[in-house]
Amino acid sequence: MKSPRYSRIFLLAAGLSACAIQSHAQPAMSRGQQFLQLNYAECLSRATQALRNVGFSVGTSGNFAQGFRETSGAYIICNDSATGAPPPSSSRSIVVNIVVASGTNDATVPGRLRQLLQAEMQQPGSSTPPPPPPPPPPPPSTCTLAGDWTQITEGVGSSIWKIDGSGQAREAGSGIQALASFNGRTIQINWTAASGFAGIYEWTLDSTCNAGTGSLVFTRGGSGSHRSTVSRPNASANDSVLSATGDAGLEGETSLNGTPLTHYPGSTARQCHADCAANTNCKGSTYIQAGVYNPRDVAMCYLVSAVSSRGKASGHFSWVKSAPQTGGGTSGLFSATSGGCRASGRWTQTTEGVEGTTWNIDANGEATEYGRTAKGTATLAGSALRITWTAPSGFEGFYEWKLGSNCTSGLGVLVFTKGGSGTHRSSVTRN
Repeated sequence: MKSPRYSRIFLLAAGLSACAIQSHAQPAMSRGQQFLQLNYAECLSRATQALRNVGFSVGTSGNFAQGFRETSGAYIICNDSATGAPPPSSSRSIVVNIVVASGTNDATVPGRLRQLLQAEMQQPGSSTPPPPPPPPPPPPSTCTLAGDWTQITEGVGSSIWKIDGSGQAREAGSGIQALASFNGRTIQINWTAASGFAGIYEWTLDSTCNAGTGSLVFTRGGSGSHRSTVSRPNASANDSVLSATGDAGLEGETSLNGTPLTHYPGSTARQCHADCAANTNCKGSTYIQAGVYNPRDVAMCYLVSAVSSRGKASGHFSWVKSAPQTGGGTSGLFSATSGGCRASGRWTQTTEGVEGTTWNIDANGEATEYGRTAKGTATLAGSALRITWTAPSGFEGFYEWKLGSNCTSGLGVLVFTKGGSGTHRSSVTRN
């Protein structure tokens, strides 16, 4: 049996052969392959834009985009380079297969349309290459500690630490207070959470003083040492990314998957999120820093009319528009009667070895996973939030997190009870 990927290719050629009978010519077929370092959503986004830029109609299904241009048809298929399956949302090596069948002589150049599509996949977002970037600024003579730092830690997740000039640090969204110190090019944040977890982040910065690598070591509640990266957006390049929305709704190192509304180059983070807020059809926005995928890439703003899921992506800053609140109060964050936490709302989980997703919990405790078919029941006992879930694929399990004192984030585990195995460390953040 042929694989579904290549079955589609044969059906494409067969359809074009039928169209070519009247002209007594067989379609010319050309196939090419690329390996790109990007996430799944970006691959499909590049594929649809590439088809448009070369003059094809556009349709998507599963892990591929397809289109037709006169008597030519094309498929652009995104697969994991290691397994051949649709890849996860995190950035990694993806194999891109481009297949074009043409009922014409392809402008006397075999594979011309396929070559054009491959060039577009290397440089998405515009049919013309962007101008070369300006020369980098000279490195600062000394590093400074104050600023907004985005950390991504293996097996734990990402967050933003706001550090003032005196070394006082606060984790945005969780409210964890900490003390930060600087020694040469090494940043250290020594933190303790109300949940009982404690640890130390330590990163060594590069020559720009705006990015570095290091580790998170748990000193209480967790275990082991976890590889970690940190970055501080350049204020002049990104127009103060964090000030675009304040703490409310900003998700650093995160891309949004959903229904494309529009995208355009040359924006700042502030303008990107402001454009979404002012557009009644926009439900979320992602700002991508210049040079994230290619040194010549300009900064981009992507707006979506529906958000299906999230994915980790370096250099991406996303924002999801909140639904209008009714009845006053605190947007369902705290119970009006007991003063305790409330489960209802939208929660994003990051779990070691498992793809991050977002759960929506309604006022009755019914939980639905965005972009997936898993459903479950949520309960809240004190500060312990638990989602017991099942999926049509046969997998079952439960998440359980202990929330911090502000009821917006917590740490815990995912336990598979059917289909999977083991216990996986997990974190959750309220959006």
